Formats: sequence, C-alpha cells, structure tokens
Amino acid sequence: GLWFPALDAWVLELLCRKTRDRLGGLLHIMEIGTFAGGSAAILAPHAYRLLCVDTWRGSGKPGDEMAELYAKNNPFDTFLNNMRHFYPKPELHIRTLEPADSLPAFLADTRPFDLIFIDGAHDYDSVRADIEIAKAHIAPHGIICGHDFTHFAGVTKAAIEFELTAACGTVWWKEQA
Repeated sequence: GLWFPALDAWVLELLCRKTRDRLGGLLHIMEIGTFAGGSAAILAPHAYRLLCVDTWRGSGKPGDEMAELYAKNNPFDTFLNNMRHFYPKPELHIRTLEPADSLPAFLADTRPFDLIFIDGAHDYDSVRADIEIAKAHIAPHGIICGHDFTHFAGVTKAAIEFELTAACGTVWWKEQA
C-alpha cells in the first residue's frame, strides 16, 4: 500500500507543479520520512534527483504513533516495491539514518534542494529539528512542506511557528523568497 490520502496527494502534486513552474524544470527533492513510499511516488515524477531519508524502523521514541505499523509491515521492502512499480525513472537516493540524528552531517556537502517534504517523526521537537534542517538546505524560491498538519499537535505547532504559507488537507507549506 501507499499510505497517503488522496487529498494530500493532490496538494503535494500541486506544490510540485508550482515549484517546477517557478524554477523551470525537474527538481532536486528531499523527503524526510518516507515510510512505504506513498509521497515518494508523488514526488518522483517531478524530480531529476530524489533523496528519501528514513530509519524504516520508526522513531524509536516512547509513544511513537507509527510503531504498530512498522511492527506489522516491512516498510522498506514496500517502499522499494512501490518505487519500482510507480516510478523507477529519477535518480533515486536512499539514506537510512544510522543513528537517526545523522542527517545534518550527511547533508553538509549537498547542494540546496528545490522542494523538501517533511513527514518523519510527528512530535514537536522532531518536526522543529526537521524544519531547521530544511531551512539550511532549501534553494531560493523553493518550497518546504510537510504532512499531518492537523493530525498531530507537534506537527501543527511547529509548522505554525515556522510561519507556514498555507495548509490544505493535512499538508502544510512555506514558500521561500
């Protein structure tokens, strides 16, 4: 399964198209939190390079809302199958975080991303940390966006503090100047 609601898929598709129109071509995209690849399948057709970042084991934090889904499924195998099935064309880069907080060091020499989609851990501190990473690695005129805006209080609070541009469904976004 793809694990991504239809309205949210439509909004993410529109954000990708808007970013492509603004920047004039395929995008350099990073997704923080990939799970089974539902959003990656939406992002991939708009990317010349897609970096998917996840632990594929959940956050490991107490109260992890995704722990049951990780226990019942093999999201990494599902992700690989979904990517092969839905869109195998772009340059796909997969980063399994070991340890889970190693992303800033990994991105130290990476060129800026045109679009960054945040859907990792849903607690406030994790979302704030992911937003800070995104702010440091977004290209001018790019879009930072995320998922589960109204589903988890931590996501909602962090996105509002980030002064999001708008939200629709449970997708929030901020357009960069």
